[in-house]
Amino acid sequence: MPARKSVALALSALALSAGAAAASEPVPRTIEACVIGGVFRGPQYVYRVHVIAGGEWRRVDLSAYEGMTLRIRGFLLPGDIFTLRALEVVAETCLRPQR
Repeated sequence: MPARKSVALALSALALSAGAAAASEPVPRTIEACVIGGVFRGPQYVYRVHVIAGGEWRRVDLSAYEGMTLRIRGFLLPGDIFTLRALEVVAETCLRPQR
């Protein structure tokens, strides 16, 4: 019996480590949210929006879109970092209530 438990625990640990590695990969996402205080605020999270230009990460200045609802497409990374691929203005006003 102890050998079976050891094998089961080892397999469980292996499965968990594989899931953790996959969770750190960029995930394609489309997010619709408001720009409030120059920050992209979703229903649950505040996102730091970046682009990759010239091999460098550059933060996107969203202040020109203040109070607007945007739809952004790109890749979500750990730490709520979003790499921007496309940006679309959905409405000139914020369509979601502020938190």
